[in-house]
Amino acid sequence: MLEHDATINPGNSGGPLVTGDGKVVGINYAGSSETSQYYAISYLEAQEVLDQLQSGEDVDSIGVNGTAVSDGFVSGIWVASVESGSPASNAGIQPGDIMTSLERLILATDGTMSDYCDILRTRSADDTMAIEVLRYATEEQLAGELNGDELEVQFSFAQEFADDVGGDTGSTETAAGYAEYTTLTDDTGALQVDVPAEWSDVSLGAWTFNEQDVGVSIVAAPNRESFYGTWGTPGMFFGASSSLVGQTDINTMLDSVDFSESCSYSGREAYDDGLYTGQYDLWTDCGGTATSFFVIAMGPADQSFLGLVQIQVVDDRDLEALDRIIQTFQVVGTLP
Repeated sequence: MLEHDATINPGNSGGPLVTGDGKVVGINYAGSSETSQYYAISYLEAQEVLDQLQSGEDVDSIGVNGTAVSDGFVSGIWVASVESGSPASNAGIQPGDIMTSLERLILATDGTMSDYCDILRTRSADDTMAIEVLRYATEEQLAGELNGDELEVQFSFAQEFADDVGGDTGSTETAAGYAEYTTLTDDTGALQVDVPAEWSDVSLGAWTFNEQDVGVSIVAAPNRESFYGTWGTPGMFFGASSSLVGQTDINTMLDSVDFSESCSYSGREAYDDGLYTGQYDLWTDCGGTATSFFVIAMGPADQSFLGLVQIQVVDDRDLEALDRIIQTFQVVGTLP
């Protein structure tokens, strides 16, 4: 991708980017007059697919004309226009939407379209791909699939339980939420999840279940000792194991986490994030505080592993972190 300062007006996408001496160096595709930033695809990349383009075949396209946006709070691909009849159009994506994740990978965190393009290059345009969209016009978060289920309003733990869990401290910092998130990967490269950057006390190691090392895990909190030992510090645990398959099940895993002496039990509900399914328990009013504790036991459709996610919610901004963790936790590599 080339960034340049030659003005691109509406309708210029697909036209050549030409130097002062008449050489074509790229194909214009997007721009912003407000920031004077304009973009083109390098001619070197275009040459590799020129025959396909000349035959009228789309290459690595889902039908979106977009650009990367990132303001510290929201990142993604802002949709300028959508091609009729394309995978994006059929999924319900509209101009003005921001595609925030594709295949559970948060997009444009570095302010570029590189992750978005990398995903499309490793997929076929007619593959089914999970997608999440932020629609400012209706203040909705939507989830669905390209070449699959159309976009629907996304279930949000934060919105569903906002009146029941967490405790607003009343501070401006709390109301504003977390300023930055970071992506963690365990030592084996099998697990991945986004957590607030403030949760910098991190452990990447074995998952011990019933006093046995059964898999790998990620633990993150502002202070892990306080997270483990008190109800006043937020944090999360994410573990996954292939060896537990056949030895235990989702309900047994949830039953092993019992806070009945310290918390009120709100019950067990079905869990489905589009990638994994299972059950989750919610514990509230823990230790006589407004702290809540979510426990999710889940696995993929092929039953190749079992996973456990635990999240301690202390105040309102932890609800935001709760949703981000649930949207991004994933087994991305081979479990040991």
